[in-house]
Amino acid sequence: MADNRKLRAIRQADQDWFSETVFPRLAVSSIRRNATIVSEDVFNKMAVEQLLERAGDLGDMLLKDFENEEDALSWVCEPISMQKLG
Repeated sequence: MADNRKLRAIRQADQDWFSETVFPRLAVSSIRRNATIVSEDVFNKMAVEQLLERAGDLGDMLLKDFENEEDALSWVCEPISMQKLG
């Protein structure tokens, strides 16, 4: 689970590193889902959207955005089979 609520804009160099280093590893990892609590900062939201567009295929990983920690944690703790159905 990622809590981006207080994060601000993401530098281009950091976006590049994330795209080149983190996404390829996530695509082949055993991680099957990630909940993100969205940032209050519009520039961070835009940067995250751009990163996800650049990510391409992340395999079977499920990604979902939330406004609060309670909902994000609830979703992360659900069995994956329920998430794919609904």
